[in-house]
Formats: sequence, C-alpha cells, structure tokens
Amino acid sequence: MEFIYEHVTIAQRSDVTDGDTIVFTIDLGFKVAVRETFRILELDTYETTRRIRHGIKCTVAEAKKGKEAKKFAQDLLMGKRLKLVVEGKTGKYGRWLAHLWVEQTRAPDNVEIATEGEHYWLNYAEWMRFEYDRDKNPI
Repeated sequence: MEFIYEHVTIAQRSDVTDGDTIVFTIDLGFKVAVRETFRILELDTYETTRRIRHGIKCTVAEAKKGKEAKKFAQDLLMGKRLKLVVEGKTGKYGRWLAHLWVEQTRAPDNVEIATEGEHYWLNYAEWMRFEYDRDKNPI
C-alpha cells in the first residue's frame, strides 16, 4: 500500500486498527521514518474489542461487526495506492484527522469518486459506510 501526495510516495500502510483508524509509516527522508495513526473522517465503525477503552464499551455483536470492518479494510487497502488528505490537526485521542482515497482501475457504482487521468480515486469513507458505519447501520 502506498500513500500518495502529489504523485510522490511518502508512506506505507502499516496497520489497520479498525475500520476508521489506520496506521501509516511516513518516510521523512534521510532514512528517517515515523509511524502515525490517522482517524478517517466521515466514518465511524464499530470497535474491535469489548475492552473499555476511552470510556467506550461495546457488545459482543458490535465487536464482531468491528472485526468484520477491520478485515474488510485490510482487504480493500492491500496493494492499493492511497491518497491521504490530512486536516492538519489531531482529534481527541491524538490521531491525525484525514480523508482517505483509494485508487481503483474502474469506477464502482454508487460511491463518490474523483478522476485523475485514467485513474479513479474512491472515497474510502463512502465505501465503508455502506456496510460498516455505526450511524447508518446500527445493530
């Protein structure tokens, strides 16, 4: 997975925490890299664990749906070029806030896209929202 900003590869996806939180390793040059966690805006997926984290506890059914969203995100992002548009600030848990676009070779139906030459950039939040957004699909 590549992170693209103005067609320059500067980071790679390191880990998917859950459907709306992704860790990237960012290459700063001169053999220096940092890992940063990004909260994908316009999306709220279920938590992946029943532990109480940050005062949030979820049911068994919600944790199962959260694990499904995480797996879906891992599969969706594997091997894809990504464009991350960072808001320039962090959220209440210290994660950078960003919009994520996934490069596709064809335009899927019913999902917001942006074209760039022969490439389609799929809005990740739109794609995930159909199945895994808590607000749109409550249990």
